[in-house]
Amino acid sequence: MTKHETELKQSWMEAFNAVTALYSILKSNSMSLRVKQVVYRADEAECLPIDFIIDIETKAKRTVGQRFYDMFLRAVYNENLELLSETLREALGRTFLEYGLGPDGAYRRLYYKNKNDQVRSYMKGQNGNFRADDEPIGA
Repeated sequence: MTKHETELKQSWMEAFNAVTALYSILKSNSMSLRVKQVVYRADEAECLPIDFIIDIETKAKRTVGQRFYDMFLRAVYNENLELLSETLREALGRTFLEYGLGPDGAYRRLYYKNKNDQVRSYMKGQNGNFRADDEPIGA
């Protein structure tokens, strides 16, 4: 296996891990699945969590077929993605990258919004209250 092939497989696995992490967070939070009226800005619509979930499910089903799609859904639901074979995870990661579903794609705002929400909830757990003017811990 060449260095280039190794790097490709690593990028596919990273894409798979990032996409499934956001997918499982959104899937477990039923409040994020609300449908809102779309707002167009510069001929683009805002990316909503429900759009991301539908994109992931349709792309996964098209890529791997019904049987492996069911396995994928069960593995995400049980939070045990190691049950899926490496080949299956690589194929899904490649598909997610091709369609721009990763952190650098069309849903990048959704990734960063959820990441910031996690940081905020962590900070609230550290000192009880979180304000923008709080000093960093250890400063």
